[in-house]
Amino acid sequence: MKRIINPFLILLTLALVACASDDFIIVNEPEEEVNRLDKLIALLEDAQSDYVMVVAHRGEWKEAPENSIPAIEAAIELGVDMVELDIRMTKDEELVLMHDASIDRMTNGVGNVADMTLAELKAYDLRNRNGGVITSYKVPTLKEAMLAAKGKILVRIDKAHELAILDKVYEVLEETATVDHACILVRQAYSVGNVAFEWSDLLEKIYFTPGVDADGNGGPVQTRGYLDYSKVVAIESSFADEEDLTIDWSEIKENGARVIVYTGNPGSSGGRDDDLSLINVDEGFGWLIARGVNMIQTDEPDYLLRYLRLKGLHD
Repeated sequence: MKRIINPFLILLTLALVACASDDFIIVNEPEEEVNRLDKLIALLEDAQSDYVMVVAHRGEWKEAPENSIPAIEAAIELGVDMVELDIRMTKDEELVLMHDASIDRMTNGVGNVADMTLAELKAYDLRNRNGGVITSYKVPTLKEAMLAAKGKILVRIDKAHELAILDKVYEVLEETATVDHACILVRQAYSVGNVAFEWSDLLEKIYFTPGVDADGNGGPVQTRGYLDYSKVVAIESSFADEEDLTIDWSEIKENGARVIVYTGNPGSSGGRDDDLSLINVDEGFGWLIARGVNMIQTDEPDYLLRYLRLKGLHD
């Protein structure tokens, strides 16, 4: 009987011979990629980490209109840890992204957000960057923004407290399953007692990143009050003059919160702002980091990231 040679058996035999060879290289299955959001949350809660978290102010607005979906996506692409976004409420009680009370600067329309319905607002186009050339992008809702950020980046939400709409913000976060993505910014003008009285039910449900007057007499009291709450994961220190600092940043970190400084203007960062950093980065960002700041909100996220990576302080 003629023997039939099975080509499959030949290939299998050759494969086994290769396995027996000293030159055979075994390739392991790639490990499952760590979920990016889980990593960011772990970093956020690691108050004493030397890893400096980067917050893009109004998104990466140098690549797209501020407070827009493309600005969020550009920040994600850069590898930013968090975007800071401003919210407003429309006439029909929809939450949208907009820094100003009016749409005059950032769209080709005029009027106040609060006087328009969402449909009326969506009829206008956003201007590029922080109020430049008209684009084809529309004013996004908070829901659209959170869905764009979901699983990819943390979000710092401004104006929820001062406009008394935190309850509505929380509803959107629950609807989009992004409660763990969000940090609520509270302005330094508000006392801890005021925040605790108004939002006592939410202070243990959502992350807070309040601001304090770091070179004022009330700063230490504000700081200690906020540190009583486990969901206060970072405290923004605002100071005009480094010589007048009244807050011990190491104490903040030892008590479970990161230290944020906003470097978009000299008045909130003791003159160690973005502009100085673009001239002498060690005297700007470097000075803050050397003294314990481990979270920076900036209008120059790309530049800051490149500096941090050079120093081994960011992925």
